[in-house]
Amino acid sequence: MAAAVYVRAAFETRIRNVCRDYGVEIAYKPDPKDVKADKLWEGIVARQIKRAADRKSDFIAPTLMQDVETVRSTVLNRLSHSGSPTLVKNEVKFALDTMKSLEHHQFSKAK
Repeated sequence: MAAAVYVRAAFETRIRNVCRDYGVEIAYKPDPKDVKADKLWEGIVARQIKRAADRKSDFIAPTLMQDVETVRSTVLNRLSHSGSPTLVKNEVKFALDTMKSLEHHQFSKAK
């Protein structure tokens, strides 16, 4: 459980920093802390989709994007529901490895 909570914190911190540092478009909120992680992630995905459609270099590697989607549905989604989530060790390890990859990923600066 503690590892899954760490994954959530690492994910939210990383995507918040990526959106800020790379100018990812998201809906404006007066207090940045009011912007939910889902909206930040959707902005990153939208940037990747647009870059792919424009035949530009990837903003985020498609395999990493898919791995993050898997982590969101298998681990992070369970943490957001009330009650004690049932987490499988392999899922949490995959989530930790994915967050390490996300942390070290070099996002493309070009828009």
